[in-house]
Amino acid sequence: MRLEFKMKKKGKSAWKLKSLIGAVIVSGLIGLYLSPVGQAGVAACQKMWTVMAEQAHWRLNQVVVEGHKRTDVKTIMNALNITQNQKMDTISLVDARQKLLTLPWIKEAIVERHLPDKLVIRITEKTPIALWQNNQNYQPLDELGHPIKDDKLLPADLILVVGSDAPENTLSLLAALEQVPSINSDVKSAVRIEKRRWNLHLMDPEGGIKIMLPETGFDKALKRLVHQNEKENLLKKNVDAIDVRLSDRIILHPKKTSFKKKENKK
Repeated sequence: MRLEFKMKKKGKSAWKLKSLIGAVIVSGLIGLYLSPVGQAGVAACQKMWTVMAEQAHWRLNQVVVEGHKRTDVKTIMNALNITQNQKMDTISLVDARQKLLTLPWIKEAIVERHLPDKLVIRITEKTPIALWQNNQNYQPLDELGHPIKDDKLLPADLILVVGSDAPENTLSLLAALEQVPSINSDVKSAVRIEKRRWNLHLMDPEGGIKIMLPETGFDKALKRLVHQNEKENLLKKNVDAIDVRLSDRIILHPKKTSFKKKENKK
């Protein structure tokens, strides 16, 4: 029993010793890399690679692009301004990435050189969250509410936001709408009124319903509307607009056609 105990204790000591040695080696390698000597070594390796590339005459033969959906390969190649059989050592990965980031839909880009003759480009594109209309100009808005400078590729399945100050106010509106899915699913567009508040326009077979939101606290107003709608089916009534700007009441505006029908009956 004593012999077995001593062997286990010795094994633990050996494991601790190996761990300590490993930690010392790793720390030493990191310190060497960060030291002037290590950095000089890295620079020497890069220089050696350049010399090898020149002597080997490595030239670009293949470009692989991954992750692109809204940015076509031709646009990417035009931005990079690289050519077939170009010397691999003349392609700057940093410059290539910066050029790609100037394209409207590209959020992030990684450019890798795979020797001897391949360039691999990995792209992350922006996610459109709304379509912005300002006068007669249309642009998508990305996940930060920033306009994407593309007036040709306009996703039709997004909410349309209208007004010169719509971009900086869209994120808060969408966040409020996410809390009321029963209304959110029917919202077709949102219009800024005098740069102060929103009017929502819901899809409806008979012409749509306008929801007039207050300047502040519109998230609470929407929840109040949902609560009242569950009781009285307000959104299914023959109304043209629903005004929730006042905190203590909801005002319904009947459709104008309903008055005409009553007059005809008389």
